Amino acid sequence: MAFPWRLFLAGEVATAKSQRSTAEEDTRSQAGAGQFPGAPAFVLRAQAVAELAKRREEIEWAIEGPFEDYLRRMSRSGEWGGEPELLMLSHYLERPIEVYMVNPRLVRIQNYGEDLKSAPIRILFHGYGHYSALVRLKEEEDA
Repeated sequence: MAFPWRLFLAGEVATAKSQRSTAEEDTRSQAGAGQFPGAPAFVLRAQAVAELAKRREEIEWAIEGPFEDYLRRMSRSGEWGGEPELLMLSHYLERPIEVYMVNPRLVRIQNYGEDLKSAPIRILFHGYGHYSALVRLKEEEDA
């Protein structure tokens, strides 16, 4: 599974409505209406790679190929991250990252950083390596 880095610029989630992330979006956009302060995608990428390097002993077994090659590849712009990066970003952000699928209802399929006590970031996995940010519906916020 892979995800576009921009998904981590989204905020809190209540429903299965998703907001697709495109390459043209400003990397400082905040889909969650300010509930999660955005960071440029390149900063999140760099922090995920730094966490991978820092936690090499606990994560290297899950990386295919030479670890240093993987770090170089993940440092490049345009490269998509996967489950190791989701886990590392949960450490960096100090927030759990919950992954959901619709089948036919919204179901949580993974929780990275579940030991963290802060509010989770929630994303929707569409399959075939595509993720979208889950965002709160406006009408539900007003209810």
